Amino acid sequence: MFWVILGIILLCIPSIIEHLKAKKESEQELLNSAYELFEDEELRSLTKEEQEIAWDKAWSNFGNKTPEIAVVYSKVKDLIRKGTFADGNVEENENSYYLSRESSESSDYEDNNDFEDEEEIDDETAEILEACSNRADEIDSNAYDERIEIWNKYIEIAKDRGYLYPQADGYYELAQTYEDFENYEKAIENYTKAITLRPEYTYCYYFRVGLYEKLGEYNKAIADYTKLIELETGTAGYYEKRANIYCKLHNYENAIKDFTSAIETHESYLNEMTKKSEGEILLSTGGVSSENMTVLVLKDIRRCNYERGIAYYELQRFDDAVHDFKLITENDKQYLEAKEYLNKVLIKRNNRYLENRGN
Repeated sequence: MFWVILGIILLCIPSIIEHLKAKKESEQELLNSAYELFEDEELRSLTKEEQEIAWDKAWSNFGNKTPEIAVVYSKVKDLIRKGTFADGNVEENENSYYLSRESSESSDYEDNNDFEDEEEIDDETAEILEACSNRADEIDSNAYDERIEIWNKYIEIAKDRGYLYPQADGYYELAQTYEDFENYEKAIENYTKAITLRPEYTYCYYFRVGLYEKLGEYNKAIADYTKLIELETGTAGYYEKRANIYCKLHNYENAIKDFTSAIETHESYLNEMTKKSEGEILLSTGGVSSENMTVLVLKDIRRCNYERGIAYYELQRFDDAVHDFKLITENDKQYLEAKEYLNKVLIKRNNRYLENRGN
């Protein structure tokens, strides 16, 4: 019997390999169609409706419409409907760029917030919880008490039926409601309850840290940014935000370390993106051209150089400060704040030199 089963498995292996190969080739073929759409100037000049028709035509030619390939199709169609890649203006591309950085720098972001993948919920409970959620969406956004009552009921149902992650989700929604009505203490309390049930609930850390900053609880904010950096490895923005808090606390040594990490992460991102084709960049950034993407990354790097230069200045590490401010002014003549700081640092450094000579 064993040998019969083994023989059947061996006979199936070639067809499985062919299936996987065909699936991969189909996905790449669809991506190539998207890249062509984004790279072709004539296609990019079409209206959104015309571009959508062109994309639907490419999609209709596919026979192997697997769920994975359908995701690619839907993503491209969403970009077309938004019309984000049709504009060449850097300012108009900026929002798409930052949204794409948030999602692309961390492949774990969605995983950390999807309890359904990790906890099987029976159909009856799922239906009841969905009804609560839909009710919360339907009522007037200003119906404060009613929204709180709905989410408390949601939590109670999940708790009574022994489901942890839906409870966490209910506390998250309850915290969002409190935050909407500026009850920040209660919002923090409920974000914390959600995190207690689910320690990797990224959204809760993300929103809680903003409230800690708003309330001036900087040490707690640092702890949350540290956790976010741990959960979302390679996200430059969290390093930069934590560095800014360190500066508020006059902890310039740690601020410099974080600004440096942010710069290195931006540089790594830029290096990886330059290896991609124009179509790949447009697709992954929500329609930002390679030229505009480069401009925006360099803008981020210069901002970090500027903030790090100020930290060096506060520590009287004038040579390091001069290096950062010169990096900026040599590449961006319009960065007047950096030019002003450079002059200030040069005067300070010269005065120190004269004092040392006098001694």
